Amino acid sequence: MALYTGNIKFTATDTEPTSDKGRIYYHDTESQLKHCDGSNWVNVSRNLTYGVTPGYGPYTVDSYTSLLIHSDTSNNSITFDDSSNSDHGITRVGTPQHKTAQAKIGATSIYFDGDGDYLSLNHSATAFQFGTDDFTVDLWIWPDSDGFSSNYDRYVIGSIMEDDNDGSGYDYFMINLQQSYGYRVGEWHNPGAVGSTLTAGSSTIPSVETWTHVAFVKSGDNALLFQNGEIIDQTTGYNNYIYDGDATLYIGAYINGSHNWKGYMDEIRYSKGIARWTSAFTVY
Repeated sequence: MALYTGNIKFTATDTEPTSDKGRIYYHDTESQLKHCDGSNWVNVSRNLTYGVTPGYGPYTVDSYTSLLIHSDTSNNSITFDDSSNSDHGITRVGTPQHKTAQAKIGATSIYFDGDGDYLSLNHSATAFQFGTDDFTVDLWIWPDSDGFSSNYDRYVIGSIMEDDNDGSGYDYFMINLQQSYGYRVGEWHNPGAVGSTLTAGSSTIPSVETWTHVAFVKSGDNALLFQNGEIIDQTTGYNNYIYDGDATLYIGAYINGSHNWKGYMDEIRYSKGIARWTSAFTVY
């Protein structure tokens, strides 16, 4: 006998499950339906409130969401809001603006012209932590046609903490792209430029003038880089160089405001304390 409710099928069986794999429950605080994948309780994709599967709809805010920029507004708007409960103040530098010309989710996306455009916000460890906790950074990018025309780094995200725990320098997190090596994503410590990064190779450079979903996930000591739901690089024994502390997050620029992104971004999210994906997933 099978019982159906919505898209979920419950099948009667005389065999007691040997683990929690496949079991489901509704998390009241997060308003999320969750299932066990064998080791973790994870959100069920395409839930009624959206926000789980990239591209299915605008992300909703849950207890892990520490930054969420929808860009669902009017053409040429220069107001940037954080829809997460953290409600960060966002500083506009240069001329980034919302445009209806390209939009993955909602009415608009954010356009950066590649010449001094970026967004910045100050944050603390209470909202962000590129370090010991699990975290996920994900967003949609649309590179301009000449965005990767030369061996020049274009930064999607950079974050810097001026003085780390041992006082020996500064630490930073980055997601950038270059024609010769593709992605460079991870955490670094200066002086010495030592770090733990993923470099997926030039063959993974996203197509220009096309929307691509990018996600970096830290899960325990592992790190995974996803493009359109596929794992394009991963590492075990991931080293942490960003520690708890106050920092500045740059969207569309390197940690000194250079190497600016050229193109669009949409649905920018940072999730603290959760590895939202640890295997390939479907992007809608």
